[in-house]
Amino acid sequence: MSLKSPLSLRLSRFLPGLLCLAALAAVLLMIDLKGISTDEGFRLWITNGGQPRALGATPDATWTDVLAAVNPYAYQPGYYLLQNTLMRAAARQDLNFFRLTNIAFFALCLWGLLRLSRPWAAWPRAFLVGLFAFNAYLIMHVLQIREYIVATAFYIWSTQIVLALDRRQLGDEWKDIGWFVGYGLLLSATFYVQTWIVFPAIGQGAFLVLRRRPQFWRFHAHLAVCYLLVFSSTWPYLQSHSQKVNVGLWEREHVTLVGQLLQGFNLVLSGHLPRHDTFTMALPWAWLGLLAAGAWWTIRRRSELPAAFVAETSRQAWLMLVCIAMPLAFQVAYFFKVEPLSVWPRYFIVHYFFLTWLIALAFRTLHEASGAPTRRRTALTVLTTATALLAVSAAYQVNSFRRDPYLDTSLSTVSDWRVGTAALAPTLRPDDVLLTHDFITRATLTFTHPTAHRVLILDELEKVALPERGRLVYLEQALYRQNTSDVVVRLRALGFRRIEASALVDANGTPLSEWKLFAFTRD
Repeated sequence: MSLKSPLSLRLSRFLPGLLCLAALAAVLLMIDLKGISTDEGFRLWITNGGQPRALGATPDATWTDVLAAVNPYAYQPGYYLLQNTLMRAAARQDLNFFRLTNIAFFALCLWGLLRLSRPWAAWPRAFLVGLFAFNAYLIMHVLQIREYIVATAFYIWSTQIVLALDRRQLGDEWKDIGWFVGYGLLLSATFYVQTWIVFPAIGQGAFLVLRRRPQFWRFHAHLAVCYLLVFSSTWPYLQSHSQKVNVGLWEREHVTLVGQLLQGFNLVLSGHLPRHDTFTMALPWAWLGLLAAGAWWTIRRRSELPAAFVAETSRQAWLMLVCIAMPLAFQVAYFFKVEPLSVWPRYFIVHYFFLTWLIALAFRTLHEASGAPTRRRTALTVLTTATALLAVSAAYQVNSFRRDPYLDTSLSTVSDWRVGTAALAPTLRPDDVLLTHDFITRATLTFTHPTAHRVLILDELEKVALPERGRLVYLEQALYRQNTSDVVVRLRALGFRRIEASALVDANGTPLSEWKLFAFTRD
């Protein structure tokens, strides 16, 4: 297909944009497939200033409340402050409203891809959008109320700025400073969203520092101003924040580095965990084969490609590789020095854009090679096969997520909080007081199913006035089942000596094994 044919020009104008609209339509249609996990409930608790959601209440948590809630934990406040602002402006706290913020950042990602790939021909550009947007692993991150898709948008837009800085001919002092200051402001702002962005940002810095260029000292002086701005805007927060880089605590047994790396990169390349099915087991090898073919053409047959094309492709490939290497080095070092949570599968989203761009670069290289007189048929065969595979994969990914949206939440249909709270609601009496294990489960419960009932946590039992009449209803989760006997002892000591245990059942009368109800009353 000629780059200058009328068909190619029309595709270049419309097809990538249509794919973006299709991806946005897909996530909007799937926005309400599942409830939230306790990880999301925790984030909503922070967004609401450290309070559960109250039925009928107008959101009034201030930024001060949000900062106080997030301060003891290893999370950056930016995402919660943004969600808090939108929540108060719209006076809404429903889950889909919070998910819409993430879908907006997904749209920002797609817009960034379109801008970054503007010099590309239609076919590779459409391949890039399809490969990025139609992946169950990415869809999961878009529809979870977490900040990972915001960081992905940063990777895309900061890459555009870094590539522009790298090729910039310094001459207009104020415009030059504006570009570097703009990059510094973007780094600073996104630092307050997620700590993971530090590592790709280090990779971008290494790329800019180590590149050979004219005006070497002038360029590095501008870059120093940029990083001085980043340092001055983040250091005070690092000094005052009570938690530094702390990924978390996770079990060490039965966890191997190789196994976790295979899981993480398999999710990135196929949208699913290893051994999900034959198709997703083959998909990573297909994309890696495409990547190898593009690299081989760039290195071994570069004489068949325009020199400017090879130089630009190599420049972008090196940037992607160093942005993958830096966070991966941190993950491996943290695995050995601290504990394995750094290689938990959800964190491999940090590599998603960079690896996707590398694969799309390989596709673009083969597309360029398809115009050469030699091996044209080979290149076209690979391109056609890859396109057909992507089309099948896109349909598969969306349908797979639609059928099973519980990819990374440790949930299933029977343990979904929406199922549990829907079964709980009809069993409650007007004067019941609910009791949950901790503030995270309380937040998850109240944001999933807002209730007019008073909701306490175990830590509050001896600190608040308990009802003299009515029941204290404890919602037991399978995760905390071993603590139930302690709960019984504490409530008996407080005068609630009569206990009635019952199973929760769903709308079809099926018992929910993950949940159990204990109703305590006074003698």
